Amino acid sequence: MSRFHDLHATLPVLLLAALASGSAAAGSATYKWVDEKGQIHYGDTQPPADAPLGREILDRRGIVLDKVPPAKTPEQLAEEARQRAEAERRRKAAEEQAARDRLLLNTFHSEADLIHSRDTRLATLEQSIQLARLRIRKLDAELQAARRRAADLERGGATVPPELERKIADLERQIAATGQYVREQQAEQEQIRRRYDRDLARYRELKSASAGP
Repeated sequence: MSRFHDLHATLPVLLLAALASGSAAAGSATYKWVDEKGQIHYGDTQPPADAPLGREILDRRGIVLDKVPPAKTPEQLAEEARQRAEAERRRKAAEEQAARDRLLLNTFHSEADLIHSRDTRLATLEQSIQLARLRIRKLDAELQAARRRAADLERGGATVPPELERKIADLERQIAATGQYVREQQAEQEQIRRRYDRDLARYRELKSASAGP
C-alpha cells in the first residue's frame, strides 16, 4: 500500500517532467487540472469532459503561465445577470433623478413659484369640480321631476311613455358619469398635492446642497 502511495505521489512530478520535455521540443503548453474527484492531472491536452473544470497552463519548469477558471454554474450566471440588471436599474434611476432635478431647478426660481404653481393647478381642478357638482344638482332636479311624473302616471293607471323612461335612464347615466368625473378630479387633486410635496422637499434639498456649508 505504501509503495502504491509513493508511486501515486511521485507520478505527477515524473509525468510533468516528461510532458515538459516534450513540450519544450514541440513548443506546446502543459495543462494541469483537478477533476471532480479531486485528482490532479497533467497533459498537453485536456479531455473535453474536464474542460469546464478549468486548468492551469504551465511552462516546462512547472511555472504557471496562465489560468483558465472553471465554467460558472447556472446559479452563478443567474446571479451575475441579476447584479447587472440591478446595476442598470440604479444607473437609469440616477439619470432620471438627475433629469428631474434639472427640470425642477430650471422651472422654478423659488419655493414661492413652486407653491403658486401647485395652488393654481388645484384651483383649476376645484373649479371644474364645482361646475360638475352644479350640473349634478340640475340633473338630479330633472330626474326627480321625471320620476314624479312617471309615478303620477302609474298611480293614475296610465302607462309611462317610453320617451319618459328613456329620459329617466339618460339622466341617471349622466349623473353617474358626472359623479365619476368629480371623483377623478378629486383623485387628480390628491396626486398633485403629493407630487408637489415631493418636489418641494427635493427643491429644498437641492437648494440647501448648492448653498454649501
